[in-house]
Amino acid sequence: MFVLFYSKLFMFVNLRIVLLSFKYRTVKLLVYKTKVLYSKLSFIKLWMSGK
Repeated sequence: MFVLFYSKLFMFVNLRIVLLSFKYRTVKLLVYKTKVLYSKLSFIKLWMSGK
């Protein structure tokens, strides 16, 4: 009974860690994409103003 409870708790914690790391990766990817997009836009602005 006690062992079962611990194994369930362990599985739950593992699941939480996996979900959190997945969320963290998604957020990192979004931030990276936003940075790339922003740098592209600023480059275009510079290029347009330079003309």
